[in-house]
Amino acid sequence: MILSLLWQSPNHVNHGSKQTQTHKTALVNKIHAMEQFEATLAGTDSTIDGFAKGITYPNFTNAYEFKSTDGTLHLIIAKDADGQWIRLTGTEPYLSSWIDELAEQVESKL
Repeated sequence: MILSLLWQSPNHVNHGSKQTQTHKTALVNKIHAMEQFEATLAGTDSTIDGFAKGITYPNFTNAYEFKSTDGTLHLIIAKDADGQWIRLTGTEPYLSSWIDELAEQVESKL
């Protein structure tokens, strides 16, 4: 249902063009990326188990959210304009290494 609505975009009337195919592929990839997956971050004393998923976040096209299974950790990351992963928001305090750890797990799912 979602895909059929996305394909009917008035901006892409010529559904046979290469640009449209690339756009369709990007939309499918984005929808796939929004599926939840198990993720683990390294804490100071032990690992932190949780789930991550792609989310919609203002001004960012590739934002991902991690929530720990015990509810103690919340982290949202995204790629900035230079393609670098950054922390947008989340619980405090946090380890800066979590940004790279979560980014690696996200990229392995794409």
